[in-house]
Amino acid sequence: MQNPPKNRAILARLTVELSQDGKVYLENETLDPKLFRDAMDDWNDSYEGTLTLTNLLHELKREMQVLQDKIPSFLR
Repeated sequence: MQNPPKNRAILARLTVELSQDGKVYLENETLDPKLFRDAMDDWNDSYEGTLTLTNLLHELKREMQVLQDKIPSFLR
């Protein structure tokens, strides 16, 4: 996976890797919604998209955790 262009920021990422010995490794990265909101408010407290993006982060974090919890059952 490549890094995003300089004018973009990664909000969430789920990586699933396979090692040569057949083991699966999961990495779940999401921004902390509260820290994100604080940073956005510091940047521009009148930006209209902050609440929507914060809610998106909450939902992504929840959904990625659900998926991460389910993946081991697929590997049995």
